[in-house]
Amino acid sequence: MCAMLRSTGATVEAVDSAEAASELVTTFAPHVVVVDVVLPGASGFSLVASLKSNPSTQGIVCIAVSAVNGPEIAKTARTLGCAAYVRKPIDTTTFPELIASQLPEKRPE
Repeated sequence: MCAMLRSTGATVEAVDSAEAASELVTTFAPHVVVVDVVLPGASGFSLVASLKSNPSTQGIVCIAVSAVNGPEIAKTARTLGCAAYVRKPIDTTTFPELIASQLPEKRPE
């Protein structure tokens, strides 16, 4: 996923846990966070809930991805404030377009 997004010109940082992501957003200040629902330790959904409850990070666009599928997963992602839920395997053509559509210069005011 990182290589796919970097090939579009995106600046990408990757971590392997919700805890590491929570720390990274304070220094990296991303526009978009792609979070796997299933992570070691805290879940990706707990990361999204934490980001959305913090005034300094609530504006970050969150996109949830997972191989765990079903209507409840997608509903939870939306309820928590994710802009999208993407099922794995990720489509390498449409996923970069989804990310690009969420960047500040592409989002409607």
